Amino acid sequence: MCFMNNVKRWVTCLSLLVCAYAQDVFISFGNVTNTSAEVNYSSNIDIGGFQFTFTGGGLSNVSGGESDNLTMVSFNPEGGGVIGFDMTGYSIAPGSGLLANLEFSSEPGATLCLEELVISSAGGTTADSEFGGCVTLSMPEITISLGSVDL
Repeated sequence: MCFMNNVKRWVTCLSLLVCAYAQDVFISFGNVTNTSAEVNYSSNIDIGGFQFTFTGGGLSNVSGGESDNLTMVSFNPEGGGVIGFDMTGYSIAPGSGLLANLEFSSEPGATLCLEELVISSAGGTTADSEFGGCVTLSMPEITISLGSVDL
């Protein structure tokens, strides 16, 4: 009986690992502050381009990481749309790293997300991709001092 329970656990663990790595490209937030966020990637294919909508703040800049190697990276400050690709045929090699740094303005406690994620392969086809989840910015620490009271 004990042996069968262990086998079931191993099968469950292996199934979860297979599902977790079934995507061609996995996109996630890295280091996040109240004014910037790293967008990281992990890919088993050549990435030809990316597109997503940033929500939770007013986007002011997209730069750094692999986005600096692309001939075209553009963003819409009002709508949060971001697109990046290369017109010379460059593609981001399989592996993992920093896709781009996003700079933004937002309210404390705002939730940042990447929505409408589209990743294309080097051949221009839509790749199987997944976003790792939204993050909520921290609230500032508030200290209230009431002074001293003599009784």
